[in-house]
Amino acid sequence: MQLELYKRAAITTDLPQYGLRMGDVVMLVDDLTARDGSPGYAVEVFNAVGDTIDVHFIAATAVEPLREDEVLCVRPREKVAAWLSATQRRLSGPALIRQSRPFACKPEHLGAERRGEKEPALHL
Repeated sequence: MQLELYKRAAITTDLPQYGLRMGDVVMLVDDLTARDGSPGYAVEVFNAVGDTIDVHFIAATAVEPLREDEVLCVRPREKVAAWLSATQRRLSGPALIRQSRPFACKPEHLGAERRGEKEPALHL
């Protein structure tokens, strides 16, 4: 399903290489196609006050549109895994925001649509 650009969407799977979790909200900023032909998006990640903190390239299957029956929540940003390659770090930008409060939204609080199989990130 093609999602509308410049709209918010929810991450459907944990993406630890980017410090993102299932249910995090991102902005879709561009349509992309991987070398293998699979569709993807450039997504912009914002902090709780609306500042851009990262831009990532992810598979189209890793995002879905927001729904009216969903509620937003906040959590501290996770540290990105140390095994990231230099290229991924360069594309990902800042990797860490200090953790100041516990994560309140847990995946089990999300709807059944968000509890599917984990999808890998799209690597361009």
